[in-house]
Amino acid sequence: MSYYMAVHLVSAVIWVGGMFFAHMVLRPASLALEVPERVQLWFGVLNRFFPWVWLSVVLLPLTGYIMALVEFDSSMADLGLHIHIMQGLGIIMILLFLYVFFVPFQTMRKRVSECLFPEAGMYMNRIRIAVTINLVLGLLVTLVASAGRYW
Repeated sequence: MSYYMAVHLVSAVIWVGGMFFAHMVLRPASLALEVPERVQLWFGVLNRFFPWVWLSVVLLPLTGYIMALVEFDSSMADLGLHIHIMQGLGIIMILLFLYVFFVPFQTMRKRVSECLFPEAGMYMNRIRIAVTINLVLGLLVTLVASAGRYW
């Protein structure tokens, strides 16, 4: 396995695994908290998780294109359908993350700084919906990436 593949896989695991943990474990556990505490918890979690997502958003396409064009020594047209599906879903995931970071998260940040926790919670819910979509897409990408070469 190449260095680029290792970086690619670890970046995907960090991003998709983080979303899975947040949605399937942390979210249900945090529902027992009152709104102000829940919003502050989630703001802290997202504030710490998003730098890792930014790193993944840079490394995943970079290592993917390096592997496709340099290591596999082929043009994009010569790659298998599963690579194109993975690339397309990955681009959608990146765009959705950019929306989450620059729109609802920034508004949530402002509302938290103003101690407007119910309002911040509305934006937190928008983030949850987008993360749910991205989690499903990420799991699909994982399936396509691991099994697609056998189609």
